[in-house]
Amino acid sequence: MPLRVLQLDAGGEVRLNRAMANWYADPFRHPYKQALIDVLGEPLQPEQLWNPDAMLRVEDIQHRSDTQARLDKAAATQLVFEDAMIHVVDHLLRTTGANAWC
Repeated sequence: MPLRVLQLDAGGEVRLNRAMANWYADPFRHPYKQALIDVLGEPLQPEQLWNPDAMLRVEDIQHRSDTQARLDKAAATQLVFEDAMIHVVDHLLRTTGANAWC
């Protein structure tokens, strides 16, 4: 069975797999442990995060070879984050009996 970065538990809980992530200990220089590096590749360093052109330069006709892979992984990561947020909000709505999030 593959390792999961996040686990969605009963009660709206979202648990981080600390065997993969290191955000809680060193979020800027070493946010991933080797298991997550094996899935996502090396994380960008802080100086690259604030520069959108670090990965995707729209004026280039040919992009770096790893650009599409990083874009695909970013999209997948966004979906996982959305699933986690929906899990939490769904629990809150069910617990409170609310029928809308205002």
